[in-house]
Amino acid sequence: MKPSRSETAVPLRTPLFRGERRLRIALVGMPNAGKSTLFTAVSSASPQSGKLAGTQRAYGECTVQIGLDEASLIDLPSIPSLRHLAGEDIAALKYLLWGDERAPVSAHEPAGPAAPFAPPDLIIQVLDATSLQAHLELTLELAQLGRPLVLALNMMDQAREKGLHVNVRALARRLGVPVVPTVALMGLGIKELFATAVDTARAGVCPLPQLAGRHIGRNLQPLSRALNRPEIHAAFRVPHALLVTMFAEGNRYFRDELRQHFPQLMPDFERLRADAAHGLPRRLEEELHADRHHRAARLFEAATRAGAPGAEHGWRYWLDVELAVKEEILALGSHLAGN
Repeated sequence: MKPSRSETAVPLRTPLFRGERRLRIALVGMPNAGKSTLFTAVSSASPQSGKLAGTQRAYGECTVQIGLDEASLIDLPSIPSLRHLAGEDIAALKYLLWGDERAPVSAHEPAGPAAPFAPPDLIIQVLDATSLQAHLELTLELAQLGRPLVLALNMMDQAREKGLHVNVRALARRLGVPVVPTVALMGLGIKELFATAVDTARAGVCPLPQLAGRHIGRNLQPLSRALNRPEIHAAFRVPHALLVTMFAEGNRYFRDELRQHFPQLMPDFERLRADAAHGLPRRLEEELHADRHHRAARLFEAATRAGAPGAEHGWRYWLDVELAVKEEILALGSHLAGN
């Protein structure tokens, strides 16, 4: 039976994320980005909480209704950087990588999986728009995790008050991820944020590769080839670029696990890591950090300008811009699926 003129047919977007198929969204961010404020704004009257396995680091969990879809939102402890996470702080990264699954390299750990949830389908990073450059360094790190990513550009009202204009569309284009302006304290942009998260998960679009400078990439090629072994990928189950970066930067957890599981290969890995530093102006880990800092600065300069935007560019304008970006991301996802 055809709908009457007074009825409107609403197409059902699939797959529908509900019940056991609900989305799993990890909420991450640097300290003071407004992550917990956003979580509080969308959580139910009785959100659940717990501690990541073997740590005193607390997480929160709640269910978010997004139209006909549902999502389990996991509020992880603040992450300043992935570079030198160690001890209890490494548990948040383990959840982002493996969830309640156990990678072979972590099978010996007595505490068990980091959290009792499957790994996230999507990551929402909350950024402070008033300190955008520093937060973009974490964005470049999260882009290496190989999961869909949505940026919540928070505290946009304070950024405007400080005369900082952020070109949301330019930032989204350069990173290849949706960027949604929000003011979590006032509840602004949150509905659009989670609607964008659902659409991004359906499209399955991951961030564009964020490559290090050519001089670093060239020096790391021998190490990258040496680490590109099936048995190593099977043991770690992480994107290759992330493994190379973590080892090159001297991440204690990744180096210890490589040493424990592949002791016969470790001397070659260490030699190639030392060789990669030849000709660089700084130690390899320092050069990698400086390069990421430089790339974040270039992103910031390309997407921002001083001076308040024109009166016609109010909150509604930037939500319209965000919707345009979301359409581009979905179109990219359709293109990739077709290929």
